[in-house]
Amino acid sequence: MDRQELLQRYAEGEREFAGVDLSQIDLSNANLTGINLSNANLILANLSGARLTQANLSGANLIGVEAIATDLKQANLTWAKLIGATLIESCFTRASMIEVVMSGATLERCDLRHCCLIGADLVGCNLADADISHSNFMNANLSGADLWQVEMTNTNLHGVQRKNIKVSNDMMAEFIRQEPLES
Repeated sequence: MDRQELLQRYAEGEREFAGVDLSQIDLSNANLTGINLSNANLILANLSGARLTQANLSGANLIGVEAIATDLKQANLTWAKLIGATLIESCFTRASMIEVVMSGATLERCDLRHCCLIGADLVGCNLADADISHSNFMNANLSGADLWQVEMTNTNLHGVQRKNIKVSNDMMAEFIRQEPLES
């Protein structure tokens, strides 16, 4: 399926595109609010500037996707694979990202407030200057991640794997504060 066909079918009211192959498609600046792309193949797709508010991308293959300044508010990215994705300045507010795999992804200056990232794989991610306030990272793997200048007010970091993370001193204090006491 190409861009024209997808946008035409979407404009006609179709929202169900589960499992479709959209690898390398250019959907930049497209408005696809509420679309169902669960289990879709979007490898190397360009989603920059797209509006994917409340989209279902659960289980989708988004490896190497470019999504700069993309609106993913309230999207479902549970079990999605975004390995090596470029997601600079994108908005994920209130997104469900349970067990998402984002190893090596670039999430600089992203808005991840009020997100659920329980069990997420964020190994080697660049989250510099992102806002992860009020989010749940319980049991997530942040090993090797760059968390420099991340805003993390009221973020649940219990059980987070954090080997070799890059953080500022005030953030390290937050990690230590949430470290469970040994009995």
